[in-house]
Amino acid sequence: MPKAKVDNFSKVILNENIYIYKKQSGKFYSSKTIDGLFGTVKKDKDDYGCKKLDSVTNRTGTSKNGLQYRFSGLILKYTIKASFTNEYIKDWDEQKLSYFFILDFATYIVIAKRNISGINDFIKALDPLPYEVITTFLYTSQTLMEKFSMDNLDPSSSAMRARSVASDNLLESFNYVGANSYMLNFLRFNNDNDRFSISATTSRLAKSGEKATINEFADFCAHIVNLAVGYTAKDTPLTMFATPYEYTTERDNLTPIALTFLFNRFLDDLDKELIIDVRYEYEGYPARSINLAKKIKGVSQLVSLIPDPDDKYSFLVENGQQVLSKDIRLKLNEKTIRLGSPRLSRIKVYRADDSTLTLTDYINNRACFFVNFNQSEFTYANRKLFKDSKLLGSIDQFLTIFIPDALINKVTTEKGPVTKSTSKFSKNTSFAYAETKFSDGEYLLLDDLGDEWADHIRIKGSEIAFILSKTDKRKFSATAFTEVIGQAQKNIGNLNAMDSQIKAKLGNWKHLYKKDNVVTKIPRLRIGNSVDDFANKFIELKTTPNSKRAVYLNINFISKQQLEKNLNKLKRNESFGERKQTIQILWQISSLIASGREHNVDVYIMCKP
Repeated sequence: MPKAKVDNFSKVILNENIYIYKKQSGKFYSSKTIDGLFGTVKKDKDDYGCKKLDSVTNRTGTSKNGLQYRFSGLILKYTIKASFTNEYIKDWDEQKLSYFFILDFATYIVIAKRNISGINDFIKALDPLPYEVITTFLYTSQTLMEKFSMDNLDPSSSAMRARSVASDNLLESFNYVGANSYMLNFLRFNNDNDRFSISATTSRLAKSGEKATINEFADFCAHIVNLAVGYTAKDTPLTMFATPYEYTTERDNLTPIALTFLFNRFLDDLDKELIIDVRYEYEGYPARSINLAKKIKGVSQLVSLIPDPDDKYSFLVENGQQVLSKDIRLKLNEKTIRLGSPRLSRIKVYRADDSTLTLTDYINNRACFFVNFNQSEFTYANRKLFKDSKLLGSIDQFLTIFIPDALINKVTTEKGPVTKSTSKFSKNTSFAYAETKFSDGEYLLLDDLGDEWADHIRIKGSEIAFILSKTDKRKFSATAFTEVIGQAQKNIGNLNAMDSQIKAKLGNWKHLYKKDNVVTKIPRLRIGNSVDDFANKFIELKTTPNSKRAVYLNINFISKQQLEKNLNKLKRNESFGERKQTIQILWQISSLIASGREHNVDVYIMCKP
């Protein structure tokens, strides 16, 4: 009598850590399909001497809540060279086990995996759980939100790119003002002492706690599927964040104008050792490791896009812009937007789970970019189209920060020419205008040039203010506006500078103003008793309760009246010559206001009437 096969899968225990997808067919996979998938997964590791230890295909089951499912599982064993060596050393092999479990509920599929690769094509045929579903379907009135990780949809290079906050209950402690410009990336919450974490970018959901048997795991998955099937839109605090929108219905109306690379995600994966190597591999040439992190200038990069004359759904990086590769192409596919680049496809990313991706696949799968459009309220990020419903609706509020002044019409230059005998700035300069406009303070200090925080710093009562002046001959210049906004956002944190940083600037502040190697007779302390008194007052106000902080931009290239007209045209979705510049300026205004809120700083823009 043949010996009965041991059911090893009955001994398996798993963390309730799953990827959930919706199937397009709505039918159970055939055993042939599953066996073919398992064959592909094993073949992907055959170079490592991979051996199949066990498998099961389409074992039927019924969950506690009555859902029918098919369970399939695969266990593999393989060896790789030691991860801390640059070449193979005999007997230094690392032996690894991997598993791949599938729970097929016909309309939905749930996957649990470890050290599994070769399933990209399989996953591409599935739909991740929609953003609005996976972020809210477990929410109840008793839910305690403990952690948010979010990405800023603001294209400004100086914007706060990502934020992570934690609290016992973020619903009470988190300031949701400005949340509409952020997209949730990860959240952790507590439902009656059951903790869940959700990654909206990968359709991953995890429940902390004890490991579960396969049957218990199936019951958990069936519960999650039931919630997804029965989901109805509900109003939660999470709806305060950017709102997902149906990409397929808007595709033909979208015109991309800017692409922002999110290099911080790649750098995070390096820091967490989720990426173990990056290699340039091209047929006919020896493979070589490359230090991709060194080639990345910052945590993000914004580039402009232009239409591809040969394909209405393709867009190219505008000439002359420094990016990873000149052949990058943005493609508006039917369901998703993806980046392509023959050169970047030659770069391979080796990950800790022993999977390998081309850099273009990594960028697309990890959602390492977002796109801004000619339709200003839309942004594409995390493989979803988002609509900032409050952006255009906030125009009237945005305009309140603009202070029109007819005197700015006379400003033609920023500082003007200086000589050794110059004791004050010319009347037609923005510096002279600022010193007249802010002459009512106890202190006014000229901080221009060197390690400057602002062109002028004023102290009046309990307020510390940075004043940044910028002139430009171009009218309605988005480029000049971007520059001064970037300078403001770069230095806004210095309103809370450390005492040592303030004292380190005393030497320069006590010298006469120097421009173009010409030492003038202009003292840097424009108003006040002494530089030491100014510094002491600055330090004192930083810790004074109810003290105020402000940033004033002093510009001559924007008229409030013209800006208001253009923004209203944008709101009415009209076509006009300065539409692209207006969209960029609108985003910059939103970005500056958001930065001010994050730092508890008031922002104002002085401009032409």
